[in-house]
Amino acid sequence: MKIIRNIYEGEIIPNGYGIAYVEYNSDRAVLYPIPINVVVALIRRFWFWVRGGAYEGGYDRGYKEGKRIGRKYAFEQYKKQVRKEVSKEVYEKLVEATKGTHINLTQKEEE
Repeated sequence: MKIIRNIYEGEIIPNGYGIAYVEYNSDRAVLYPIPINVVVALIRRFWFWVRGGAYEGGYDRGYKEGKRIGRKYAFEQYKKQVRKEVSKEVYEKLVEATKGTHINLTQKEEE
């Protein structure tokens, strides 16, 4: 029986196993049987605390910052797309509303 198991993002945690820690550089979680995973996690945290905690804290901060930047970029892309769609709808309504008047919105403007 294998005591230590590794899973990657999107995989299902096997029954009877719990996450002891996450290695952010390889994007995997290290699993141990449920009572042992808590002990391993505490020992690992204590070890990093003794060493100053820079290694684990740095990975945590970097991972969270990367997720924040990714969410911000995705939201900006979403806003751009919505703006385009709304602009297109508003433009079509304006063209429809100005038909039969001296205003011609269908001509392309020079940029």
